[in-house]
Amino acid sequence: MKNSFIPLLAVSLLCSLCAAASAESAKLSVIEEKFQKFDSLVVSVLDKPDAEKASAIERSYQKLFGNEAARTEANRSTKDLSLGFRAASQAVFYTLNERYLDDMSHYLKLLEAKRQATSAQYAAMYGALVQTRRLDDAAALYARRGNPEMEPLPPREQASAPGNGAREWKIGERGVLSLQPRQVKAAEIIVVAHPSCGFTRRAVQDLKTAPGGSSTFFGGAHWLTPQDRQFQIETLRSWNQQHPDVPMSIVYKEKEWRELDTWNTPTFYFIKDGRVVRKIVGWPGPERVRDVIDAAREIGISDAR
Repeated sequence: MKNSFIPLLAVSLLCSLCAAASAESAKLSVIEEKFQKFDSLVVSVLDKPDAEKASAIERSYQKLFGNEAARTEANRSTKDLSLGFRAASQAVFYTLNERYLDDMSHYLKLLEAKRQATSAQYAAMYGALVQTRRLDDAAALYARRGNPEMEPLPPREQASAPGNGAREWKIGERGVLSLQPRQVKAAEIIVVAHPSCGFTRRAVQDLKTAPGGSSTFFGGAHWLTPQDRQFQIETLRSWNQQHPDVPMSIVYKEKEWRELDTWNTPTFYFIKDGRVVRKIVGWPGPERVRDVIDAAREIGISDAR
């Protein structure tokens, strides 16, 4: 009995050592712990209103990563740098704040120094530059590190609209973008929408087949796509050709359109004398048609009965 206990003790000690080693290897780095907290916060606020969501994400990023990007230690792991990059990318995506582009760029340069930067990371950096309308910087990155994950920038007219008001890109027949100032009307309907959104397509179909009033509605509606990381010019060109009564433009910067506080698609804003009278978010089905036509009639656009 005594002799048989020695091998059992050895096995027990070996198992303990293995378990300790496994626990050590499974221990998260500081950055990994921070990213898990940040990512959980992002998921938890996705259904919040845009301003509330952006504010919560910005506070969390500042708390968890505000000082991380300034660190330049050469021994920082590729995984930690990649997680820092992802966090900064999410901060840009949801807040549209250009300040976090610097953090993304910093992490990317450190990854480049390690020869560990990936095509997906270059594409994310490019997309963030497009989304924040840093198009000259985006073009420079595309020239240096272009890859199939990046959508080439569409051609743009050289003339630019004044920068002291809301602007949008109109899409020409050949896909050329023309930056135009917003044409303000006493009564208008602004619809945040996108052809790639199934609910948008259903809304257009339901409204077009609604008896009475829909033609007047379309004549008074202004369709805008959100500030995104891709222009999807071919998708928009195709849509505009197939739906000439529902032409979509691309918003330049969402913050310029001060009355619009939600950029989920589709969202309908009914505006009278610069004030949002009604806002309708989402499209559950044809039953929404009556709400939209009634709201349009309320501001004097629809003649629905």
